Amino acid sequence: FTAQKLNEVLINSGLTPDWILLDKEIRADIHQLKKKLFKGWVDLGAKPLTYRDHCKWFDILEKNCLPDLKSINIKINDYNLLVPAMSRQRLQVSLDQLFKNSIEE
Repeated sequence: FTAQKLNEVLINSGLTPDWILLDKEIRADIHQLKKKLFKGWVDLGAKPLTYRDHCKWFDILEKNCLPDLKSINIKINDYNLLVPAMSRQRLQVSLDQLFKNSIEE
């Protein structure tokens, strides 16, 4: 209750709580990672993938996407510690989940 009241006071005085800023940053990072995943997938060319294409895809994931994913999940952990209500907490993301979402969009 105290944290909620504090957030109300901060918002009413024109200040944005850290957890809101962090949430925006997480959403932007997830969006960028989805774009990277989709671009990497499209750049591989025609499907089904050959063995060489599979190796390229795993290389793309390992070098370009895994560091970003780890950074996002660390931010999500920090966000979950700051957010005042448990119902606002986020689950960590996985490359599988983001890839499926990027393909569907």
